[in-house]
Amino acid sequence: PDIWHTEDLVHFAMASHPDPKTVLLIGGGAGGVVNEVLKYPVEKLIYAELDPQLIRLIESFPTELTKKELSDRRLEIKYIDGALLARKMASFGEKVDVVMLNLPIPSTLQLNRFYTKEFYDALRRILPEDGILVFTLPGSPSAMSPEMTDLNGVILKTLKIAFKTFVVPGYSNVYLASPQKFVEAPPALLLERMGERGVTAKLFNRQYAEDRMGEQWVKWFGDSISRYKGGRINSDLVPVGTYYAVSYLNSMLSPETIKLTRVLAGINLPILLLAILAAGFLAIIVRKLFGLNRKFGAGWAVLTTGFTGMSLNLMVIYAYQSFMGFVFSHIALLIAAFMAGLSLGGYAMTRSLKRTKDAPGLLVRIETLAAASCIAMALLLAIRIPSWIYFAAVSVPGILAGLEFPLANKIYIEAGNKNETGGLLYAVDLLGSWGAALATSFVLVPLVGILGTCIALAALKTLSLALVASSKD
Repeated sequence: PDIWHTEDLVHFAMASHPDPKTVLLIGGGAGGVVNEVLKYPVEKLIYAELDPQLIRLIESFPTELTKKELSDRRLEIKYIDGALLARKMASFGEKVDVVMLNLPIPSTLQLNRFYTKEFYDALRRILPEDGILVFTLPGSPSAMSPEMTDLNGVILKTLKIAFKTFVVPGYSNVYLASPQKFVEAPPALLLERMGERGVTAKLFNRQYAEDRMGEQWVKWFGDSISRYKGGRINSDLVPVGTYYAVSYLNSMLSPETIKLTRVLAGINLPILLLAILAAGFLAIIVRKLFGLNRKFGAGWAVLTTGFTGMSLNLMVIYAYQSFMGFVFSHIALLIAAFMAGLSLGGYAMTRSLKRTKDAPGLLVRIETLAAASCIAMALLLAIRIPSWIYFAAVSVPGILAGLEFPLANKIYIEAGNKNETGGLLYAVDLLGSWGAALATSFVLVPLVGILGTCIALAALKTLSLALVASSKD
């Protein structure tokens, strides 16, 4: 076990609480954390583990530590998404004294759900007034980089909406939070409580606690984190924590990207809309210069549909796991629903293609539906909806993309490009999808948000509609 991290996570929280009886642990527990928590006279430790196969694997290759942990009657393992469990407990009015999040930084959209305003609201409802929430984020005892400051700053600002907080700074910052004013226990009291409860530790002693909680370090951390000037809050619909986490990792692993990520951090919806407008003017200039008409409109429609379809697919998947929990099989079904829509649209258009007399006019109508679907998706994802609606919703961009591709091929062929049509338009479609997979997941959803991205996509398809309509002749 990682003794240093484990003892930091467990003892600062457990010894700060006057009498912890019930603990909720979300994230890695077996192999150290469970054992450290169960040193205290708790009545129940609820351990939320997403992957049951992990526990089966540990049971198949046991150590003395894991055998001791997993055989303790006070341990209750629940194979469920931790965020979903917290919301269920909140809805049933269940309470726990301490919540521990033993999770990596929010470097993916799936992990970010455990650092959002909505998740903290759910945790606040399951914690009594003297309850404690604890988790860790990367830190430094000497200097915090701008990326580290942004990551810690946005999570701390979000946490303060629901909790009173205290941060123990160090190489790993320990965040302690409580629904009421958090009064940090001095190091002497922490060690006194551990002694009264018969708890021993390998590294966590009075000298260590005094050094970590020293007034100069706490003040230094406060001064450092005050450099965070971002006004954003990390939420399910605007997961900006993911952007800052990836930027922090890039600053260590790919320092050549630092300037790029710092520039991109300033993107918001007005800037994005201006960029789309500029792209539209550029497309008009290109069309005029090269005398392109129908084939240009068809190619542009396929490019933007590839981008829009992939973006909407990704956003539905993310919204589903944020609101419903991270369920592997359901995510696979969401992808299948999108692909089914793609197949259905392609089949329907291919069957009726020979009877289509006005292909450019039909393409205009499909582009109109695509723009409208982006607005409808924004309204849909802004509210909590039954799970089955997600599967119906994600099939719509698939259907529209399936309808459009054969139609665009027909327009291209009629423009006299029989040899290059299929491969060229397919490449354009893949280019749009690739751009969406990169930009939507890393930049647009984290910085502009799901709703803002839907609005931007609607603007993009409206621009596409105008170009297609003006290229009919």
